[in-house]
Amino acid sequence: MAVQQSLVTIESRWGKPATHVMHSHPHASRLVVIFPGSNYPVDAPLLRFARIAALEQGFDALSLEYGFQTNRSDIQSEDISTISEEANRAIDAVSQSYETLIFISKSLGTVVAGRVQQQRPVGAEIHHHIFLTPLPATVESMRNTPHAMVIVGTRDPLFDAEQIARVSQLSHIELRTIQGANHALEVDGYRASLNALGDATDWCAQFLQDIR
Repeated sequence: MAVQQSLVTIESRWGKPATHVMHSHPHASRLVVIFPGSNYPVDAPLLRFARIAALEQGFDALSLEYGFQTNRSDIQSEDISTISEEANRAIDAVSQSYETLIFISKSLGTVVAGRVQQQRPVGAEIHHHIFLTPLPATVESMRNTPHAMVIVGTRDPLFDAEQIARVSQLSHIELRTIQGANHALEVDGYRASLNALGDATDWCAQFLQDIR
Protein backbone atom coordinates (compact mmCIF):
# COMPACT_ATOMS: atom_id res chain seq x y z
CA MET A 1 0.00 0.00 0.00
CA ALA A 2 1.82 3.11 -1.26
CA VAL A 3 0.58 5.67 1.25
CA GLN A 4 2.28 9.03 1.64
CA GLN A 5 2.04 11.17 4.76
CA SER A 6 2.04 14.96 4.77
CA LEU A 7 1.00 17.78 7.08
CA VAL A 8 -1.70 20.39 6.62
CA THR A 9 -1.16 23.48 8.78
CA ILE A 10 -4.01 25.89 9.49
CA GLU A 11 -3.90 29.08 11.56
CA SER A 12 -5.86 28.81 14.80
CA ARG A 13 -7.54 31.28 17.09
CA TRP A 14 -5.97 29.49 20.05
CA GLY A 15 -2.38 30.45 19.18
CA LYS A 16 -0.04 27.98 17.50
CA PRO A 17 -1.29 26.71 14.12
CA ALA A 18 -3.12 23.41 14.12
CA THR A 19 -1.31 20.65 12.25
CA HIS A 20 -3.44 17.98 10.59
CA VAL A 21 -2.12 14.73 9.13
CA MET A 22 -2.89 13.69 5.57
CA HIS A 23 -2.45 10.11 4.34
CA SER A 24 -2.79 9.77 0.59
CA HIS A 25 -2.56 7.27 -2.24
CA PRO A 26 -1.72 8.16 -5.83
CA HIS A 27 -4.88 9.23 -7.70
CA ALA A 28 -7.42 8.52 -4.93
CA SER A 29 -10.88 10.01 -5.53
CA ARG A 30 -12.38 9.53 -2.04
CA LEU A 31 -11.35 11.27 1.16
CA VAL A 32 -12.18 10.27 4.72
CA VAL A 33 -12.07 13.14 7.23
CA ILE A 34 -11.57 12.08 10.83
CA PHE A 35 -12.92 14.31 13.62
CA PRO A 36 -11.52 13.41 17.05
CA GLY A 37 -13.15 13.84 20.44
CA SER A 38 -12.11 16.49 22.90
CA ASN A 39 -9.97 14.02 24.86
CA TYR A 40 -9.87 11.30 22.21
CA PRO A 41 -7.23 12.15 19.56
CA VAL A 42 -7.07 10.72 16.06
CA ASP A 43 -4.45 8.15 17.05
CA ALA A 44 -6.60 6.69 19.83
CA PRO A 45 -7.73 3.13 18.99
CA LEU A 46 -11.20 3.63 17.50
CA LEU A 47 -10.10 6.36 15.12
CA ARG A 48 -6.69 4.91 14.37
CA PHE A 49 -8.11 1.58 13.23
CA ALA A 50 -11.00 3.19 11.37
CA ARG A 51 -8.36 5.17 9.44
CA ILE A 52 -6.37 2.01 8.74
CA ALA A 53 -9.53 0.32 7.45
CA ALA A 54 -10.16 3.28 5.14
CA LEU A 55 -6.59 3.35 3.83
CA GLU A 56 -6.66 -0.38 3.13
CA GLN A 57 -9.67 0.20 0.87
CA GLY A 58 -7.94 2.95 -1.09
CA PHE A 59 -9.42 6.01 0.60
CA ASP A 60 -7.23 8.95 1.48
CA ALA A 61 -7.55 10.22 5.05
CA LEU A 62 -7.31 13.65 6.68
CA SER A 63 -6.89 13.33 10.47
CA LEU A 64 -7.80 16.55 12.24
CA GLU A 65 -6.34 18.06 15.39
CA TYR A 66 -8.33 21.04 16.64
CA GLY A 67 -6.53 24.27 17.41
CA PHE A 68 -7.48 24.12 21.08
CA GLN A 69 -5.91 20.64 21.29
CA THR A 70 -2.67 21.83 19.70
CA ASN A 71 -2.52 24.66 22.21
CA ARG A 72 -3.70 22.60 25.21
CA SER A 73 -6.51 25.07 25.80
CA ASP A 74 -9.90 24.72 27.40
CA ILE A 75 -13.03 25.47 25.40
CA GLN A 76 -16.60 26.56 26.02
CA SER A 77 -19.74 25.52 24.16
CA GLU A 78 -19.70 28.77 22.19
CA ASP A 79 -16.31 27.78 20.72
CA ILE A 80 -17.84 25.01 18.59
CA SER A 81 -18.49 27.38 15.70
CA THR A 82 -14.82 28.45 15.63
CA ILE A 83 -13.62 24.85 15.89
CA SER A 84 -15.90 23.92 12.99
CA GLU A 85 -14.77 26.86 10.88
CA GLU A 86 -11.10 25.93 11.39
CA ALA A 87 -11.86 22.28 10.55
CA ASN A 88 -13.64 23.38 7.39
CA ARG A 89 -10.61 25.40 6.32
CA ALA A 90 -8.40 22.33 6.74
CA ILE A 91 -10.80 20.29 4.62
CA ASP A 92 -10.98 22.97 1.93
CA ALA A 93 -7.17 23.03 1.78
CA VAL A 94 -7.03 19.43 0.52
CA SER A 95 -10.47 18.40 -0.75
CA GLN A 96 -10.71 20.03 -4.18
CA SER A 97 -9.51 16.99 -6.11
CA TYR A 98 -11.87 14.47 -4.47
CA GLU A 99 -15.18 13.27 -5.85
CA THR A 100 -16.46 12.02 -2.47
CA LEU A 101 -15.98 13.09 1.15
CA ILE A 102 -16.77 10.78 4.07
CA PHE A 103 -16.80 11.86 7.71
CA ILE A 104 -15.81 9.66 10.66
CA SER A 105 -16.38 11.44 13.96
CA LYS A 106 -16.09 10.66 17.67
CA SER A 107 -17.89 12.33 20.61
CA LEU A 108 -17.28 16.11 20.40
CA GLY A 109 -16.16 15.44 16.84
CA THR A 110 -19.71 14.39 15.95
CA VAL A 111 -20.89 17.89 16.89
CA VAL A 112 -18.05 19.58 15.01
CA ALA A 113 -18.61 17.41 11.95
CA GLY A 114 -22.33 18.14 12.06
CA ARG A 115 -21.59 21.87 12.00
CA VAL A 116 -19.17 21.38 9.11
CA GLN A 117 -21.86 19.49 7.19
CA GLN A 118 -24.17 22.50 7.60
CA GLN A 119 -21.44 24.84 6.34
CA ARG A 120 -20.64 22.91 3.17
CA PRO A 121 -21.81 24.70 0.00
CA VAL A 122 -24.54 23.40 -2.29
CA GLY A 123 -23.08 20.66 -4.45
CA ALA A 124 -20.52 19.68 -1.81
CA GLU A 125 -22.87 18.11 0.72
CA ILE A 126 -21.69 15.22 2.89
CA HIS A 127 -23.66 12.05 2.14
CA HIS A 128 -21.65 9.53 4.20
CA HIS A 129 -20.92 9.75 7.93
CA ILE A 130 -19.89 7.31 10.66
CA PHE A 131 -20.84 8.62 14.12
CA LEU A 132 -18.78 6.94 16.87
CA THR A 133 -20.23 7.43 20.37
CA PRO A 134 -22.13 10.55 19.31
CA LEU A 135 -23.49 13.30 21.52
CA PRO A 136 -27.26 13.93 21.64
CA ALA A 137 -26.92 17.22 19.76
CA THR A 138 -25.96 15.31 16.62
CA VAL A 139 -29.24 13.46 16.08
CA GLU A 140 -30.40 16.18 13.68
CA SER A 141 -27.19 15.76 11.67
CA MET A 142 -27.94 12.05 11.48
CA ARG A 143 -31.41 12.80 10.11
CA ASN A 144 -29.87 14.90 7.35
CA THR A 145 -27.19 12.40 6.30
CA PRO A 146 -28.37 10.01 3.56
CA HIS A 147 -25.87 7.25 4.37
CA ALA A 148 -24.95 7.05 8.04
CA MET A 149 -23.85 4.61 10.71
CA VAL A 150 -24.00 5.12 14.48
CA ILE A 151 -21.87 3.00 16.81
CA VAL A 152 -22.55 3.42 20.53
CA GLY A 153 -22.23 1.50 23.79
CA THR A 154 -25.28 0.60 25.85
CA ARG A 155 -23.60 2.06 28.95
CA ASP A 156 -22.51 5.31 27.40
CA PRO A 157 -23.54 7.98 29.94
CA LEU A 158 -23.52 10.67 27.25
CA PHE A 159 -25.86 8.85 24.84
CA ASP A 160 -28.39 6.89 26.86
CA ALA A 161 -31.11 4.38 26.02
CA GLU A 162 -33.58 7.14 25.14
CA GLN A 163 -31.17 8.58 22.57
CA ILE A 164 -30.43 5.13 21.15
CA ALA A 165 -34.17 4.56 20.77
CA ARG A 166 -34.50 7.87 18.86
CA VAL A 167 -31.80 6.79 16.43
CA SER A 168 -33.32 3.34 16.00
CA GLN A 169 -36.43 5.01 14.54
CA LEU A 170 -34.44 6.55 11.70
CA SER A 171 -34.79 4.00 8.93
CA HIS A 172 -31.79 5.21 6.91
CA ILE A 173 -29.38 4.90 9.87
CA GLU A 174 -27.37 1.76 10.42
CA LEU A 175 -27.31 1.52 14.23
CA ARG A 176 -24.73 -0.70 15.93
CA THR A 177 -24.62 -1.13 19.70
CA ILE A 178 -22.02 -2.78 21.89
CA GLN A 179 -23.46 -4.27 25.04
CA GLY A 180 -22.00 -2.90 28.24
CA ALA A 181 -19.62 -0.50 26.46
CA ASN A 182 -18.89 2.98 27.79
CA HIS A 183 -18.19 6.23 25.94
CA ALA A 184 -14.82 4.89 24.74
CA LEU A 185 -16.57 1.69 23.54
CA GLU A 186 -14.66 -0.18 26.23
CA VAL A 187 -16.14 -2.91 28.41
CA ASP A 188 -14.95 -4.74 31.51
CA GLY A 189 -11.80 -6.74 30.74
CA TYR A 190 -9.19 -5.98 28.11
CA ARG A 191 -10.04 -8.94 25.89
CA ALA A 192 -13.68 -7.90 25.68
CA SER A 193 -12.60 -4.33 24.93
CA LEU A 194 -10.32 -5.55 22.14
CA ASN A 195 -13.23 -7.57 20.72
CA ALA A 196 -15.39 -4.44 20.81
CA LEU A 197 -12.66 -2.49 19.00
CA GLY A 198 -12.49 -5.23 16.38
CA ASP A 199 -16.26 -5.20 15.90
CA ALA A 200 -16.36 -1.42 15.54
CA THR A 201 -13.52 -1.48 13.02
CA ASP A 202 -15.20 -4.23 11.00
CA TRP A 203 -18.44 -2.23 10.91
CA CYS A 204 -16.58 0.85 9.71
CA ALA A 205 -14.87 -1.21 7.00
CA GLN A 206 -18.18 -2.69 5.86
CA PHE A 207 -19.77 0.77 5.72
CA LEU A 208 -16.91 2.11 3.61
CA GLN A 209 -17.12 -0.84 1.22
CA ASP A 210 -20.55 0.40 0.12
CA ILE A 211 -19.15 3.77 -1.02
CA ARG A 212 -18.11 3.95 -4.64
